[in-house]
Amino acid sequence: MEILTNAKIHFNNKILKKIVNVYQSENKYGDKPPGFGDFVKACFFLLQICKFLNLDFDVNFKNHPISNYIDTTNQEDYGVNYPEVEYPTWANAHSLPNGIEDFIKNLNNVDKEIYYITTNGWPILEIKKQGIDIIKSKIIPNKILENHINNYMKNLDLTKKEFITIHIRFDDALFFENNIDKNYLSNAIKKIINISNKYKDSKILIISNSNLIKYNISKLNIKNICFKGSKSIHLGLQMNNSLDNNEAIVDTLKDFYVMGNSKLIISISCYDWGSCFSYMAAKLNFIPIVKYKI
Repeated sequence: MEILTNAKIHFNNKILKKIVNVYQSENKYGDKPPGFGDFVKACFFLLQICKFLNLDFDVNFKNHPISNYIDTTNQEDYGVNYPEVEYPTWANAHSLPNGIEDFIKNLNNVDKEIYYITTNGWPILEIKKQGIDIIKSKIIPNKILENHINNYMKNLDLTKKEFITIHIRFDDALFFENNIDKNYLSNAIKKIINISNKYKDSKILIISNSNLIKYNISKLNIKNICFKGSKSIHLGLQMNNSLDNNEAIVDTLKDFYVMGNSKLIISISCYDWGSCFSYMAAKLNFIPIVKYKI
């Protein structure tokens, strides 16, 4: 709270009225955006900033292929120049929240009423229902994606709030390419076996950024585990503005929204913080989440 109070004291821009967090395949200077989960989490950061500075807030997915599957009807785009939208270091999670003074200093220099930017800053305050309702309203699946989600759940016989999701997140640089470290693989499989035994009366959905791990799990023939092969990608690092990745985009979004129908999410990750992809699916849908690091 003190960080935001100080930010408000030092904010003196009389022109700026609204800040829009923009998600596009490439920003000015060729900078790639964060992953989808990181971006959604950052929207809470920007929402909190805007609330304290008495500014309007919005999100814009219109210049990313994800816009084919998320309703962007009411998203702000007045006067936006997409090639000029920056993802600056002062708006990066590595600089925030300790660098909030620099963030405010740069906002004070904005000479437009609507400022388009990309940020992956992490929320400063606890995420609450009011904020959740706002952010969820910005990422509503359209009819095309809704049909994909419903078919996914029907094909795997998943009932809303009656299944558990295990989200396995490995190093982006390796596992989206299906390279694999034997120790990671072994540790993940042991953890999955333990979880399936602990929750033997529940159906368990496996999602992951590696089909290779799914293949190895399939050889175990664990009765209460199910999954689908997918072409999931990192919607920031691996995207361009062509539509060549449509199937991969759909698969990634399906994973996120189906996971949001779970009764419990279990995150298995190689990162200390877990994964924003599963964390935000849990947070947006009030689902308990358990995290394991491997």
